[in-house]
Amino acid sequence: QALGRVHQRAQRTDKALEIWNRLESLFPNDARVQEQIATTLLEEGDLKSALPRFEKLAKSTKDAYRQSLFRMEAAEIRVRLGESEPAIIDFEKLLGQLNPENWLFREVRRKLEQVFLRTDDQAGLVKYYETWLEKNPEDIDAMARLSRLLAGLGRGAESRAWLEKGLKVAPRRKELRLTL
Repeated sequence: QALGRVHQRAQRTDKALEIWNRLESLFPNDARVQEQIATTLLEEGDLKSALPRFEKLAKSTKDAYRQSLFRMEAAEIRVRLGESEPAIIDFEKLLGQLNPENWLFREVRRKLEQVFLRTDDQAGLVKYYETWLEKNPEDIDAMARLSRLLAGLGRGAESRAWLEKGLKVAPRRKELRLTL
């Protein structure tokens, strides 16, 4: 592993890849080794080599939590590679499989928002949430986030309308009433 890092840092990517492939062949079914290689490639900035490894880890892992972490990492790598659309799709698929009350769900949603906010595309994020809510009309958190975005953009009437829709779906949510 140390030799692979040395080659990676010296910009000898082909030699580093040789080392990583050799390490994988020596430990073909060891997920820990696979994860170490993927993480090392990510740390060293070789995103194109790290991405397929994280995707492979996500497919081969049986633990749902670790699988979600690997999928989230792969989507984030896609964002860093400039592949925003596939990354958004990956984040959405992940959201569809997570419990909305789980911290991981909130983390995925935060990372998804960052895709838009990295380029200061608040209008794009508003459009995204409007489209998301057409498909998921029960997502109270998305309504609250959309309302907050609209208020920040000076669109108070639309913001209020989304809060009222949220209260119709979940009349007992205090934070919606306080925001309204």
